[in-house]
Amino acid sequence: MGGMTLVLTILVLLGVLSFLVLIHEFGHMIAAKIFGVSVEEFGIGYPPRAVKLFRKWKTDFTLNWLPFGGFVRMLGEERGGELQGVAAAGQFYSKRKWQRMVIILAGAATNFVFGAVAFSVVYTLVGIPTNMPGVAVARVYQGSPAEQAGVMVGDIVESVKVEGQEQSVGDVGGFVQLVGENLGKRAEL
Repeated sequence: MGGMTLVLTILVLLGVLSFLVLIHEFGHMIAAKIFGVSVEEFGIGYPPRAVKLFRKWKTDFTLNWLPFGGFVRMLGEERGGELQGVAAAGQFYSKRKWQRMVIILAGAATNFVFGAVAFSVVYTLVGIPTNMPGVAVARVYQGSPAEQAGVMVGDIVESVKVEGQEQSVGDVGGFVQLVGENLGKRAEL
């Protein structure tokens, strides 16, 4: 069971990371299109190419064999292979330095904007998390004093009373320290 959880966790992380990379690359593509740079390919995953999905806006959208991340291939992106004449106008390196800089920075800017929009949507739908007092019980060991006292997973411990003195619990570290300082003593949660 633990191995399966690890595999699923890795797959979810790769999926989320790939999604963020694709949004990043989408930012490069949109900026390149705005400045008239010919975007030859928008790849999902890394080559070799598995299949061409479709062609839109004079760009091939492809699915590649290495199933994480993605890329944008622009005409004239690599120095030394510059074209001459009419085709040169659509090349990355034929653009002004400030335009190339905007295209390069557009990926990070798109990730930033996406993050702001995503947090706004989540907070609008769910609400802003607030600090709740106490500590949630995540696990109760068999045969432990907590089990014998009836503590259950999901309980919230807000305070601990030992020898008539009650202390509030703010976080897990404080709770652990408080329990450690009072080992062997009767405590009320």
